[in-house]
Amino acid sequence: MNKQTLIILVVTILVLGAGALFFVTGKMNKTPTQKVEDLKTDVVQQQENSGYNECLKQVKEQEAKVRKCTDDKLTAKGYTDGLDCIQDYTNPICKDSARYNAEVNSGNECNAAPSTSQKLYETDCMKLLQKSN
Repeated sequence: MNKQTLIILVVTILVLGAGALFFVTGKMNKTPTQKVEDLKTDVVQQQENSGYNECLKQVKEQEAKVRKCTDDKLTAKGYTDGLDCIQDYTNPICKDSARYNAEVNSGNECNAAPSTSQKLYETDCMKLLQKSN
């Protein structure tokens, strides 16, 4: 066997070996659906590892506290309808400016209330995802 044939044989074996390895690892035979499922798994893992999930949990807890505070203030003012006039301002009950203003003012008071910890927002949580890349 001459030198040129030997080189061609070695290169062919390397190329076939690399191709086989690539095929065996499953990179070539994944369907688009499988690739999307892999992406979903990666996203879930990144959210957990980055702290995003914990951050979002704390944001939701803050929002729940503000909502409860607002509801408590509305109840104290005699509004027990359970409506969210900020979101559902077209509701006939919310057309009453006194009811609507009571909710706005209560919400503003609750949001401005001093807190022992820094407030977080969903945009803050998103920053964690960017930092983990």
